[in-house]
Amino acid sequence: MKKLLALSATLLLVACGQGNQAQQAPVAENTPAPAAEQAAPAPASSEITVNYACTGEGKKVGVTAVYTAQGDDLVAVKLSADGTEYPVLQRKTDNKEDNEFADDKYTWIADVATAQNVATQAGNMLTEKGTSTVNGENLPTDNIIFKYCEVSVGLSQ
Repeated sequence: MKKLLALSATLLLVACGQGNQAQQAPVAENTPAPAAEQAAPAPASSEITVNYACTGEGKKVGVTAVYTAQGDDLVAVKLSADGTEYPVLQRKTDNKEDNEFADDKYTWIADVATAQNVATQAGNMLTEKGTSTVNGENLPTDNIIFKYCEVSVGLSQ
């Protein structure tokens, strides 16, 4: 009797399982998978080198700026002057009055420009964040490394 009940239960489970399979929608073998959403391609990246003649510590300083552009937008700059290379500075898009590039230590300010006209626009200055003691109190300051940067054609460092 126990064997008969066990056999009946097994047959019942098999029958239920086959019924569920029959209710499932058939899968077409040649149906292509849905295409994933494709993002628009990023604008091409390019580098633009601009030479500036700046003033630093009372003397003329040759400064080379290598701007990285994506499409017509300037997104970063790498500066070098008098054998010193500064870190890559990222564009701060919240400043609409100037092109401002910065990291946690340096800030490069230049006239508003795009990839199309950056080689004709003046730079302004490179500053380094620091502190100064005023009346015994340490205050944050921006120390000017060089300033009054004008585009210089054919300037060599």
